[in-house]
Amino acid sequence: MRPMRLYLALRILAAASVLALGSCASRPPRFRPVQLAPNQAVIYVYRPRALLSPGPVEVYIDQTEAGKLSKNRYLCAIVGPGEHLVRVQRRSEVVRLVRIGPGETAYLEAGAALLGGSVSLASPDESIARERIAVARLSPAPAAARPDKPRE
Repeated sequence: MRPMRLYLALRILAAASVLALGSCASRPPRFRPVQLAPNQAVIYVYRPRALLSPGPVEVYIDQTEAGKLSKNRYLCAIVGPGEHLVRVQRRSEVVRLVRIGPGETAYLEAGAALLGGSVSLASPDESIARERIAVARLSPAPAAARPDKPRE
């Protein structure tokens, strides 16, 4: 009789553990867009996870450095409505013209080839971009763009 009680107690403990772990399982993070003023727009540039990926790519918006992106990083640039040039470079470069209206959001996915160093810049579906940005980390702004750092 005693082994049966031990068996039942272990089964109950195992079932409780599975339920506890299932309820604590992390849900995928949700994308939280930045809040914009009525006369602003936002451009997100991200670089998804990649198994084999070269070093960071440099991102420029309207000829101003917006930051460097390693894999699984993103940057967020608040801009005015209108046309903006987004350039990504490493050993090569690619430029895209982004037309964006007030309150709108543009998503761009940057990529870099391991061999040859060529870069790419794609316009993904919004839902895919939001999922990938939600699990990525914000890339730090360049020193020249930080208000707390004096420009040299």
